[in-house]
Amino acid sequence: MTMERSPTSDPSPQGVPSKDAASQSSDWGFGRPLFKNPWFYFALVIMGALTVTRPLLRHVPDPLPVLLDVPSFSFLSTEGDMMGSQELAGNPYVVSFIFTRCTTACPLITQRMAELQKQLRDGGLPVRLLSLTVDPDHDRPQTLEAYADQFGVDKTTWTFLTSPESMDAERYARAIEQTFGVAVESAGLAPGMSPMDLAHSERLLLIDAKGRLRGLFAATPEGVNEIFHRSVSLMGEPKS
Repeated sequence: MTMERSPTSDPSPQGVPSKDAASQSSDWGFGRPLFKNPWFYFALVIMGALTVTRPLLRHVPDPLPVLLDVPSFSFLSTEGDMMGSQELAGNPYVVSFIFTRCTTACPLITQRMAELQKQLRDGGLPVRLLSLTVDPDHDRPQTLEAYADQFGVDKTTWTFLTSPESMDAERYARAIEQTFGVAVESAGLAPGMSPMDLAHSERLLLIDAKGRLRGLFAATPEGVNEIFHRSVSLMGEPKS
């Protein structure tokens, strides 16, 4: 007796896709060589579009305003040389105000400057750092040098400054105020005063290659990062 094949049975050998399945795969292009696959060219177009539009989508902050033109200045460095605006001309620099007898804000400010120095060095940015003491009677060059050594200062890019021998503490304080536009209430200790009575700005000042004050930033991780990114922008500005 002859058995009849069921009309619903699959005539295709086991493991071989049916004609309909093969047609569907061909329709999506998965069975074609890569250079003949339309999805390959579609992906190339998408990647190209993303590459072109990415710079347009990135937020670029507005340029920093010019707050003031920093007048010419020159103070005494730890090397015993006069250092100031003439030596710094042509590149941005960052200024901080500290004194070595300070045990509260100043060590933190100097630590933030050390972090900024590392970022600038790793980023290959020729930005100089200055730290000016507000206690020049005590902070002579040797004292400042010992203080700088505690923070691993790279003296090729970071300089500590104090008053010249010919300038008393009061004149030095006024010179700082007139140069950088920041208040220094006392640059010397009168009888009965504590070192904590010395008042000074705790901001970090960013000055551009033309000697113009462009911003005051908090001595915080966020402030340091902002200074770094703003320095990158300043490096792209014309120097003359």
